Amino acid sequence: MRSIEYKPYGNIDVKLDEYMKKNNISTYALAKATNLEFNTIKNLRNTKVSRVDFDVLAKICYVLEVDISNILEYITV
Repeated sequence: MRSIEYKPYGNIDVKLDEYMKKNNISTYALAKATNLEFNTIKNLRNTKVSRVDFDVLAKICYVLEVDISNILEYITV
């Protein structure tokens, strides 16, 4: 489980890694299907990002055929 530094206004939990593992999707396969850089997917999967482009999220949701709530969750404090 990853360590999350909670902020007073809450956090966004990236659930992409969990979703990809559950559905047996590799980082390489998702990067290729979305036409995104491998490291973009890897960093998002590992929650090593502080900002995400809406186009990146839209491409991922489109390819995986999911709603944004399947891969992101707002956690209140």
